[in-house]
Amino acid sequence: MTTQTLSRVAVLALLTACTGSSYNQGGFSDGDDGSDGADGTADGSDGVGDGEDGSSDGADGTEPTACTHAYHPIHESGWTKTFAATYSGNSGTATEEGLGPVAGEEDVYLYRDTITTGTDGYSVEVRVGCDYDGEGMFVLGWDGDYTMTVLGLFPLPGTVKSTLNPHRKYLPPEYAVDNAGSWQFDYTSNMEWTMEMEGGDTGVSPATLTYSGTYSELGFEAYTLPTGETVQAYKLINEYTSSVDLFGAPIPQEGYIEQWWVKGLGMVKEISYDNADTSTPLMTRTLSDYSGLVAE
Repeated sequence: MTTQTLSRVAVLALLTACTGSSYNQGGFSDGDDGSDGADGTADGSDGVGDGEDGSSDGADGTEPTACTHAYHPIHESGWTKTFAATYSGNSGTATEEGLGPVAGEEDVYLYRDTITTGTDGYSVEVRVGCDYDGEGMFVLGWDGDYTMTVLGLFPLPGTVKSTLNPHRKYLPPEYAVDNAGSWQFDYTSNMEWTMEMEGGDTGVSPATLTYSGTYSELGFEAYTLPTGETVQAYKLINEYTSSVDLFGAPIPQEGYIEQWWVKGLGMVKEISYDNADTSTPLMTRTLSDYSGLVAE
C-alpha cells in the first residue's frame, strides 16, 4: 500500500463522514411553560394575594431546547435515506440512518453513514452535537469499518476512529439558515486505522490530519425529490485545505464539497472534488429513496 493511497482514502472517509446531515440548534422554546401563568388569575381572586404568580414560570421559555434542526433531523431515530453514489472511481449505493441520542451524553446524537462501491466502502457512526463554539451543528468524531483496494486489486478491510479537535461546525442554527453568510473552521482529526493483513495479522496506523477552510452559503435552489415533489434546497460549499501527517511526512490536499440540504430531510445531494483534478468528483451522493422523514 502506498502512502498516497492511504492518505486519499483517509481524506475521503473523513470528508464523507463529516458532511453529516444536519441539525437545528441554538433554538429556544416558545415559552410553553408560561401556561402556568393561569395560576395568577385563580389565586388573585382573593384580592391582591398571589396575582403575581401569573408570570412565575413564563421565563422558562428562554431555556434552550435539545439539539433539533429541521435541515438535519438527527434527534430523530429510525429514519433511513438511500443514495446513488460514486466513490473511488466506482458506482454504488450509500445510506444514512438516524440512530437518535446517545444514552448518558447530553445533546449528543448518532447517525450511521455507509457507502459501498465495488470493493471500496465504509460504514461509520458519526457523532454530532450543537453549540460547542457558538451556535450551530458540530461534528464530534466517528468510528466504524472500511474496506479499500490496494493497487486496484486487493481488498484491505479494517477499522477507523477519529476525534475532531475542536469540533467542526457544519450547519448554522436553523434560524440563521441562508443568513449566516460564511464561517471558517480549523481543526485536527486524530485518526487510528486498524488494517487486517494477510495471515490474520493486524496493523495499526495512527494519522493526524489538519483541516482549515470556509463554509459559504449559496442560497436556495429548486430540487426534485425521488417522489417527484419539487422543494427548495439550501446549498453550502465547503472549501478546505488539509494536510495528512503519515510516517512524519505531511501530504497537503485542497478541495471543495458542494452540499444540498432540504428542510425535514437533511442532506439530499453531495459532490466532492480535489482541486488537483476537478474533471471527476472524488465522491458523489444523490438521494434516491427515504423513509421516516417528511420534506417541509
